[in-house]
Amino acid sequence: MASHETRIPAGGHDASEPAPQIETAAPEARHEHGLDQAAGDRRSPAATRGPRNERGLTTLEWLLIVAAVAGIAALAVVLVQNVVSDVSEQVAGSNARFVAGQLAGDQIEVEAARPIEDQPRTVKDWDDWERHYATKCKRLKITYGDAGVEATPVFKKPTGAGDMAKFSDPVLAKANDKEVEASKPQASCAITTAKKSAEGS
Repeated sequence: MASHETRIPAGGHDASEPAPQIETAAPEARHEHGLDQAAGDRRSPAATRGPRNERGLTTLEWLLIVAAVAGIAALAVVLVQNVVSDVSEQVAGSNARFVAGQLAGDQIEVEAARPIEDQPRTVKDWDDWERHYATKCKRLKITYGDAGVEATPVFKKPTGAGDMAKFSDPVLAKANDKEVEASKPQASCAITTAKKSAEGS
């Protein structure tokens, strides 16, 4: 009896059975899937900033605000320190200039009491003496005017007569800022501030 043989193709699939179907996604499905994925990749930055608090600001935004406020505060402190430093320097400089004006006034009083040979060549008598030192004292107001200096000269010859009031070394040596006397000239170059001078008048 002849045997019935079933031949199986080389591919390993029986030709009498239907070929297996491979499921593929419909083009519309693939298209929608692609749009969803692209939309997920293009999420707004706000979605990635982190949790928002009840006022709608993220933690990063709050940190930026705090940093900005701290920076402004630090800048304000530096500005105030600079202003205070500048004012202090101006006050210190003004005080130093005023003291220098006082020393210059004292020096003029000392020069006025020097012997005749140490006096300027233009100073030959009491009138020359008064005029020379009064003018020199007044100039201090110009020299130290930036410190508010007021210079008040008082140079007077002795009120006496004869040798006791003669323009001579012994009489010149008696000159000081005290009131003039019969045998003593007055040599005063008072240095004050403009404010005190106004109050005194």
